[in-house]
Amino acid sequence: MIILTAIWGAVQISFLVLIISNGFNLSKNEEAALKKIDVSHSAAVTLQRTFKFFFKKKQLHRAMHAQDPEHKSKFTDKFVKNS
Repeated sequence: MIILTAIWGAVQISFLVLIISNGFNLSKNEEAALKKIDVSHSAAVTLQRTFKFFFKKKQLHRAMHAQDPEHKSKFTDKFVKNS
């Protein structure tokens, strides 16, 4: 009787694992949507890093101009207003 109970418990656990694993399978539309979300997130991170780089570069050129008012560069000519 104990062996039958153990076998029945193993069958129930197997069904539980099967049901849970099927719950995590995504349809093709869901997979496509998830991929678009990942791409959008990557693009947002890239834009964020680009803006951080731009502002750090702007700070550097302002600091260089503060130390040497004669300092000229294409970057400062385009974006940094000398005050």
